[in-house]
Amino acid sequence: MTNIPNLKCKIIASSTIYTSEDPQKVKYSIDNIILNAEVKISLHNIYARSNTIDSLLKIYNTIFFHNKYKIYETKLHNNLHNNNTWLYMNKQAAYANSIVLCNDIDESPLGPIKISIFSDDIMSLITWLTKKLN
Repeated sequence: MTNIPNLKCKIIASSTIYTSEDPQKVKYSIDNIILNAEVKISLHNIYARSNTIDSLLKIYNTIFFHNKYKIYETKLHNNLHNNNTWLYMNKQAAYANSIVLCNDIDESPLGPIKISIFSDDIMSLITWLTKKLN
C-alpha cells in the first residue's frame, strides 16, 4: 500500500443517466471508481462527492498495477485549471469493476463518468497519484 498524503481535497464523480439505464447500476459503476462517496441521484444525473483523498485509492491502484503513470499524469495536467483537474472514465467498464480512462466524452457509448478533483495543493495530489514507485 502507499503512503497517503494528508492533502485536503474534494472529489466529485458525475454522469448523465439515460432513460435506458438503471440509476442503481450507474451508482454501482461510480462506487467501483470512488470509495466512500456520498451519492445523490436525480432523474437524469448522478453526483457522488467525497472530501478524502483515500477515495482515489481505486484509481491509484489501477495506475500502479497497470503501470499507467504517464497516461494519467498527462491527462491530469492537460485538464488542469487553477486548483482542479478531471478525468473521464468508461461507465460500462466501471460497472464491470474495471477502471478505464476515456480520451473524450464520446468514447463511452452511454457517456463517461467525470471525475473532478479539487485541491489547494492540486500539484502535490497529481504527483502522489501518478508518481511511479522505484
